[in-house]
Amino acid sequence: MTMRRYLDPIEEMFVNVPLVTFPVAYRGTIDEPRLARAFSRLATRHPILRGRISNDQHGNLLQVRPDYGSEFAVLDGDLASLLAEIKKPWNTAQAVSQLLLVRNQAQGYLALRLSHSIADGGAYFYLLDELWQGYADLARPGELAIEPGAGLPISPYTLFERYRPRAISETFGIADSDTALSDTALSGTALSGTAPIELDDPIHRRLSLSQPETQQLISAARANATTVYALIGGALALAHARYDGMAPRAGTVMRIRSDINLRNHVSPRVAPYAVTNFSAPHFASIRLDTTTDPVKLGQAMRDQLTSSLTDLQSAIVTGEILVPGFSSINSADLLHTVTDVAFCVNNLGVIPRLAQVDGLVITDLLELPYWRIEPWSSGIHRMHTFHDRLSVASFYPGSRFGEDEATRLRDILAVQLSSIIGSPIAAS
Repeated sequence: MTMRRYLDPIEEMFVNVPLVTFPVAYRGTIDEPRLARAFSRLATRHPILRGRISNDQHGNLLQVRPDYGSEFAVLDGDLASLLAEIKKPWNTAQAVSQLLLVRNQAQGYLALRLSHSIADGGAYFYLLDELWQGYADLARPGELAIEPGAGLPISPYTLFERYRPRAISETFGIADSDTALSDTALSGTALSGTAPIELDDPIHRRLSLSQPETQQLISAARANATTVYALIGGALALAHARYDGMAPRAGTVMRIRSDINLRNHVSPRVAPYAVTNFSAPHFASIRLDTTTDPVKLGQAMRDQLTSSLTDLQSAIVTGEILVPGFSSINSADLLHTVTDVAFCVNNLGVIPRLAQVDGLVITDLLELPYWRIEPWSSGIHRMHTFHDRLSVASFYPGSRFGEDEATRLRDILAVQLSSIIGSPIAAS
């Protein structure tokens, strides 16, 4: 049976845009036929992974035909080989997903690549975990049953519809909810305020904490009745304000963007892969003064986010949580808001431990700088905890930051976090 539907306006924004890839580094030898079989089984449970996207007079059509298979590629090389491969142009007419294995003697990298049009970060690690668990299960004797998926994930517009009052719908000229999900109504609807932006090549830095340092940061968050996300956000804010070696100027305004997985903030909750892109950016505006410390600053940022998530409909309408076509402002308005510093900090949370497999050791989870970055941004930072170690991956627009400046920002972040936990963190 062929499954098909047109992409909605949110999904349309990400056609041929690959999702940020998180390669898993390993030591040992992977059984390639077994891995290919595990990915094929995953794509059977989640048919969208076998999808293709074609364009016709109505828009971008996502479809899965019975003869579509999963894409698995193997090559010999190192981390540079992996980066070169995932930098290649993405063509969703050929595949919306790919499993890539880069092997180098008794070690290598495993990368699940997904088109952003069919997945976001809220789905990525769910699928990675299920893939690896399937690989481990296939090592056991006997045939494993599999239940094929019966359909495609729903459109994010389906869920966002409940948060859009009619006044907003009329302002943006988008169809009412009774017709908005038809094949033709969701085919390439223009989004107000969107325009092509020249992007920069990113400069990449990473700060990795040890297991004891990570535990100290968790303890500091509990002692201050806050979260690790807030502590990292506050430390990053001061790092950006001080990267030139000067104290933050009184009245400095910072706009901080955080991309939020909304699945756990609606009732009833939404399963990780029941919807394609159910996430949206939240914008906090914070004014600095010379006495602000990272704990207080991070808490102010978190309080704004908590308030927005408590009244989700109001936050979406006002643009505190920005959903194109649903908010009363648009992305162009936000880009032209006058601020001294605008950066992004995303919390990917605690990444599940991958299943143990005999003869294999998972050594790291990476985030590679293969995508490009908006030049107006002062940086994009993504934090995650994997195997009890917290990492912050930072990306800076090359037209505004040099290599030395990116290193200095990472070093200042380490100093700020050291002041929070009360012991030095090495910036390496």
